[in-house]
Amino acid sequence: MSTPLSAGPLPSWVPELARRRFRFAPAIADAGPNEWTLHRVTWDEVIVLNAATSAELSIPRRVFGQAENAEAPVGLVTLLKRLEAVDGRARPVDRQVIELRPADGPRVRAERIAEVVAIREEEAPVPRWRRSLRILVAAACLLCIVAVYVFRDAKNQARIRRFSTRPIRPASHPSGTELLIPPGRR
Repeated sequence: MSTPLSAGPLPSWVPELARRRFRFAPAIADAGPNEWTLHRVTWDEVIVLNAATSAELSIPRRVFGQAENAEAPVGLVTLLKRLEAVDGRARPVDRQVIELRPADGPRVRAERIAEVVAIREEEAPVPRWRRSLRILVAAACLLCIVAVYVFRDAKNQARIRRFSTRPIRPASHPSGTELLIPPGRR
């Protein structure tokens, strides 16, 4: 995660601050006394220790400016932004929010700062004709599957007859008459 001071290329101000105390200008808000020592340097952040409280603070590397007063006992490091300490990390005091104007609205500057809100995309409603088309296609596929199942065996006429004709109800015959059965059907 983090590399020691001796590993990799270092910024020009690191050798000046490696073995001495320094102060930040402007001072970091809510961080205690403004006297620090360099602890570690990584590719994206610098970890410093407060000389009085031994509290560790992680500062983004992009906010560091120049190190000054090389011969003084306590150096001075300029910061490009005003920072505040929150849970062991330094973050900008002035976090900016970009407010986009409506496409058809006039260009008017807001009187107050915009609130930060969560942005969630809403799904576009599906048109009714698409939903009807999907149901129609599904019903047609189901009907084709049923037709293939019923008519798949052309040799078995009984199955086709069973599904395609109305059932025949046997007729009642008077009790003394014989049923005439053709001779070939016995």
